[in-house]
Amino acid sequence: MKYLELKDRHIKDIDDFPMFFAFNKEQLAEGLEKLGATKDEVCSIPHGGIVRKTDVKAFCDMILRHSKEMEEALKDDLFLIDALAYELANHEYCITYDAEPALMAIGIAKDDVDERVLRCLNVAIRQGEAYEA
Repeated sequence: MKYLELKDRHIKDIDDFPMFFAFNKEQLAEGLEKLGATKDEVCSIPHGGIVRKTDVKAFCDMILRHSKEMEEALKDDLFLIDALAYELANHEYCITYDAEPALMAIGIAKDDVDERVLRCLNVAIRQGEAYEA
């Protein structure tokens, strides 16, 4: 599986989940109507999201599943290279020469970079240079 395929599937899961985002009273009212719920039947999730209280466990399970799927996929060198190549381009490595934002985007902290990650990062950087030529 390619990095964008997994990422797109995770985005679709989130888009299809019965929730909404509200940052003012008008958006809250619209979202409650969309869910067919009252204020007492919903609760907040991170980043301004709102779900039914009865859906909290399903939401948490989905997020944990996404995290585990990505963690497992990143164990494959080809997937890791694909992910790094995408995120290097997405974070304009060709301009900044800073790989840290790309690493962080796939959940790898600077302190967690080992020989394998460094090897895959170098391959991804070379792939990006080939695209620019």
